Amino acid sequence: MSQMSQMPQMPQMPPMPQMPQMFKSDSDYQRMLNSVQQWHDNPPQVQRPSANQMIAMRLHTPAGEMLPFQHLSVCQLQDKTFVFVVQDNQAVTLEDDPVLFPSDSLITSLRLLQR
Repeated sequence: MSQMSQMPQMPQMPPMPQMPQMFKSDSDYQRMLNSVQQWHDNPPQVQRPSANQMIAMRLHTPAGEMLPFQHLSVCQLQDKTFVFVVQDNQAVTLEDDPVLFPSDSLITSLRLLQR
């Protein structure tokens, strides 16, 4: 017997499944490519929320409502952020780390001033 007849036969591979067709036509595919290119050339403009908006979000202030203080203003510097708050006719200045702004400790201090 020859060596070829002694070799075990490889199992037959099942047929490859058909890939689902994502686009019905070439024009659908071209439209998708055009929209991706347009997005790449003109990415959407996303505006960062203001300091007051970030504080309002963290305090869970409903949209369109005023912050629960008589006055609140923020001064952001490179190495510190200052928050000036007036509540019950008393002025308080709080400091925060600009990298963490508004940090948990700042929000806790503001919640304590709310009461």
